[in-house]
Amino acid sequence: MPDSGRARDFVQAMGRRKQQIHAPVRREEKGRTKMPFSYPLAAALFLTIWFTVLFAVLPFGVRAQHDTGEIVPGSDPGAPAAPKLAVKFAWTTLISACVFAAVAALAKYAG
Repeated sequence: MPDSGRARDFVQAMGRRKQQIHAPVRREEKGRTKMPFSYPLAAALFLTIWFTVLFAVLPFGVRAQHDTGEIVPGSDPGAPAAPKLAVKFAWTTLISACVFAAVAALAKYAG
């Protein structure tokens, strides 16, 4: 039968070693807080949010050609008369930045 003191010491040492190996390394710079996830993940998350918000924003303020009475020959009458994509891209970026900031704050402070 093994010595219980030695076995207990071994188990404790292995537990400390496991904590040392698997402990997360966080390097905080003075005066700056680190994002809760890596830059590639942040970029992928922002782009996913951006495209999702874009598809939500695209229908806002759209007037079809048949509503305005200016139907371009060869196009569908339900096509937008003036889609204003630059304005929609700007709104999409603004809304996406707010949503991304909320997600980052949630990830940082909620755990």
